[in-house]
Amino acid sequence: MSRRKWIAVSALILILSMMTCGTAAFFTADARAHNVIATGLVSVEVREWTDGDKTVRAKGTGLTGVMPGTRITRITEVVNTGNAEVYLRLRIDKTVRKASGEDADASVVSLTMGEQWERYWEYRDGYYYYKEALAPGAATAIPVFEGVSFDAGMDNRYQGCTAEIRVSAFAVQSANNGADVWSAAGWPDAA
Repeated sequence: MSRRKWIAVSALILILSMMTCGTAAFFTADARAHNVIATGLVSVEVREWTDGDKTVRAKGTGLTGVMPGTRITRITEVVNTGNAEVYLRLRIDKTVRKASGEDADASVVSLTMGEQWERYWEYRDGYYYYKEALAPGAATAIPVFEGVSFDAGMDNRYQGCTAEIRVSAFAVQSANNGADVWSAAGWPDAA
């Protein structure tokens, strides 16, 4: 190869390599960002007390010796203990168990709802829905129920029975989650 051809080929290789590096530099960039995103904390607590003192009862404590035809005061509300506004629904399960361990008819136990209950609560599809979003630190405006009544027709079959009312609270963040409690999505399966 002549010296002239050698210089021309070398110059061409040099020009092509410079164009390739220049193009690669043109299409690449390096940048870093550090983003911290915090989500809202959804947390609720079921509180129950007797009479007007609002002393919260310890879970698992109850009454003994309740007679048929009796109404006892059990005021049950829910408090938003998280930092996000939430939609709220409750499931209330009533069971009556005989001393032998067999289940008895739970319809002899009924819940007493307070005044204006329908203004704040609605029962649908097995749940009690609180109609308003609940702000952080706030309690439901009125309790979901204020008392438990035992049917006067309870007979000797109910001697030694234990009645249990289990309140399970479910909450979802209300922001960007539907227009109301019924259109909200993401309800947890367990309380």
